[in-house]
Amino acid sequence: SHPASLLKTLNEDLRIILTEFPQQAKQKAEQRYKEFNDVYFNRRVKLGALFSKFSDEQRVSIEKSIKNLNKHELDKLAAIATKVETKIAKSYALKDLSPYLSDYLAAGMSAQIEIPGQYSGFARPIPGTNVYISSFDSSVSVFFSLKKPMRIAM
Repeated sequence: SHPASLLKTLNEDLRIILTEFPQQAKQKAEQRYKEFNDVYFNRRVKLGALFSKFSDEQRVSIEKSIKNLNKHELDKLAAIATKVETKIAKSYALKDLSPYLSDYLAAGMSAQIEIPGQYSGFARPIPGTNVYISSFDSSVSVFFSLKKPMRIAM
């Protein structure tokens, strides 16, 4: 997912927390942000230049909104997400989103990735007959629908 979509989801979650758990909102919001932070702002995880840039530019603003959690701050978060969303390109280099997938070549990797959807659920899987991904195309296309899904060619 694109960082703008992830920020919108975080904002929606925080609005629900603020509405449904007013007494515990601060604690629950901090926990939700910690989960978001551990996945998307964690420098130990190799996410790619797009996420690094997003983190560098927006982290302080997002943390301020979490610290001062109220409707006005959530409106600011929504504005940040909209601003980031306007900068979404039609395509990206895969390495900017996922260096792991960009560098993935099945021949050189110990772990193989199966193509999803090969099991019917009616019979026991036979791993030797499954099809595996050998590599990924270097470009990613963005669909301009509500959640901005991305297409990665194998």
